[in-house]
Amino acid sequence: MTMNNKRLAITILSLSILLMAAPTAALALPELSQTFMNKDVATAIMMMPSLGILLTVFIAAPFGRKIGDKQVILLGLMLALIAGLIPTIINDFWLISISRLLYGAGIGLFYPFAIALISQYFNGGTANKLMGFQNATQSIFNVLFTLGVTGLLPFGWHATFWVYALAIIPIALVGLFLPKTQKQASAETAKNTVTPERFTWLKFVRSPAAALIGTLFFVFIFFMTAPIFLSVFGMERKFSITQVGILMACQTMMSFVGGVSFGSLLSKFKAFVMPVAIFGMGMGFLILSVCQNFMWALVGVLLIGYAFPLVPAFVGTNINKGVSKHTSQILTSFMVVAMNLSGFLSPVIFGWITTHTNVQTVAGGYGAVGWLLMIIAIIAVALGKTLQWLAAD
Repeated sequence: MTMNNKRLAITILSLSILLMAAPTAALALPELSQTFMNKDVATAIMMMPSLGILLTVFIAAPFGRKIGDKQVILLGLMLALIAGLIPTIINDFWLISISRLLYGAGIGLFYPFAIALISQYFNGGTANKLMGFQNATQSIFNVLFTLGVTGLLPFGWHATFWVYALAIIPIALVGLFLPKTQKQASAETAKNTVTPERFTWLKFVRSPAAALIGTLFFVFIFFMTAPIFLSVFGMERKFSITQVGILMACQTMMSFVGGVSFGSLLSKFKAFVMPVAIFGMGMGFLILSVCQNFMWALVGVLLIGYAFPLVPAFVGTNINKGVSKHTSQILTSFMVVAMNLSGFLSPVIFGWITTHTNVQTVAGGYGAVGWLLMIIAIIAVALGKTLQWLAAD
């Protein structure tokens, strides 16, 4: 990889810095609840970015065709930076809510490009590795944002929003190194690339991309039960707050490791990477459901943490193969929406599972989730053979 390509790769990966930043602000939820005297109101503020993403993610691609991808990305980053910092200086509920909504809208404008640009500028094993690095970047910066919020929290909840100043990093990199127009494919790439077809809804619903995104939707729903309910699970098992924190940190760090290893795993195991990853997640949840001590709980979260990033990396890699730039951005937008909707639905569906399976604990719910993931893994193998999912050469 040439120096220019390395700079371009780092620039594209920098777009993932902010993708997992919004949930970390939830650490300030108790302080926000005291300020607004209502936990539900404070929670609503935290939910606004997800709504903002859904409002803009589908207009990113057509907007990019009008004014250019680079301009849309910079607009989204600037909006995220400004809106992200507004809560540092205001106390009004409505203004903070609007700023959080605009922050999410900014994320939605560049989120599709964080994935689609990888397949547009790179191919083969390099693209596969970068797709894994994209998920790894989200994981490592999630840890950094969490540490930043934790460190700023003693200065008040206003101060925690200064973590969004990190948006300056991708703004600078995009401004300096991202080309204004799509890079021309090399002769070898052009010869080996499938002639792209125009996007249509009929082709989409009958395509492997629809099955892949649908699989990711359900997997993400079940995965999110781990970070959302892990603290409650720790209380059930009588773990200390420190032990729960270690479990959460280890899960995040293993997600980084899983993302980094995606390229090499895909080259060896090809289309089996996703079913095996889903199976591994299922095993992790089953271990959590029956474990009675901290060490076995650690094994469970390590399995879940390592396996999960392989799924979105696999989906992001394969939905963009052999399609036009326009179609790639649309499919990536579907992928983003699927993950955001599943994040919304995860607590609801997990509550339904625990209610209708006569389990009254989070551990029992994790057992049901584990078996459901096993079933999805089996279905994924069958669908993979039927739809001939592509894997790395």
